[in-house]
Amino acid sequence: MNDFVTKKMYDENGILRDVKIYLYFSLGKEEKEYMIYSFEDIDENDLITLLVSSISKDEDGNFKFSEVENEEDWKTIKTIMRKIIKE
Repeated sequence: MNDFVTKKMYDENGILRDVKIYLYFSLGKEEKEYMIYSFEDIDENDLITLLVSSISKDEDGNFKFSEVENEEDWKTIKTIMRKIIKE
């Protein structure tokens, strides 16, 4: 899959890094927003690590990243990720 956007984002250690956004989408009845992205880190199997976050905005309009909490959404996201990996 070559259709991605590259942005700058702080990682979990507070370091500003390039991030590839593979997919930004809404799911479920509540239209929750999710993002599949990567800092292009390589795991022990020489594979690029994909990350998933639930996206919301705080009262100042800043994006807030959190874990996927809805089990049904998580199942759908895993299916989407498998398709991305195959491409």
